[in-house]
Amino acid sequence: MSEFMYGVVLWSDLSAGKAVFWCEDHGDLAFYEGDAETGQATLEFSPGDLVEFEVETEQRLRRARDPKLVGGQVFRDLPEVLRAREALASQEMPEPAPMVLPFAGKQKRAAGATR
Repeated sequence: MSEFMYGVVLWSDLSAGKAVFWCEDHGDLAFYEGDAETGQATLEFSPGDLVEFEVETEQRLRRARDPKLVGGQVFRDLPEVLRAREALASQEMPEPAPMVLPFAGKQKRAAGATR
């Protein structure tokens, strides 16, 4: 079963007629390959372009079919933004310092003992 979806081109290789689309449902990426039978690469997309395509899942892999350009360079910064977020997420976060809260009862007793 297939459905139509919008996506943003994250990567494309014009000479090979291949591209990777980030899908509007934020699910798995969709992969596009030009017409393998004729060997013609019909791809003219660049990273950041908004496209509409038919998506089918084959053996747990999303495949884009018949993509059409909706808007050129609509999300031109998206590939870099996603790379930056991935790099930030992969950085080791320092362990939070243990938080020690003084117990108020001990402070009052200690203050009363010195009088």
